Amino acid sequence: MAPATISTSKTGETMFDSTDVVNLDSLIRMKDPTDCIKYNKVSYSELGGSSISLFVNASADNIEEWVNGIFHNSRYAIFSIQSDKGVYKLELISNGLNMPKFRKCKIKNLDDISDKVVAYFAGL
Repeated sequence: MAPATISTSKTGETMFDSTDVVNLDSLIRMKDPTDCIKYNKVSYSELGGSSISLFVNASADNIEEWVNGIFHNSRYAIFSIQSDKGVYKLELISNGLNMPKFRKCKIKNLDDISDKVVAYFAGL
């Protein structure tokens, strides 16, 4: 399977679109052979028409194990993927108690994102 690339605008700048949400969600599920991610949700945000971001919410716990059914009471991580001067970066913007650290990094395609998210949870 060829790497899923991020689409390119008419001006040549890379950008996301709504189909990337489905593609990234399925890549994360496919690349998690040990089933260390019990819950994941990918969302798409377009603020002001020029700022396009993807967000990955993932948890190492099943929904039934979340205290009071609240995502933030689990072993969770929220990643943001956004453009910084034409270069896309993956950043951990929120995580649960006792979760490992994550350094912001450059990404080239959706495969890079899924690999890094799965590797983050595989390290638990």
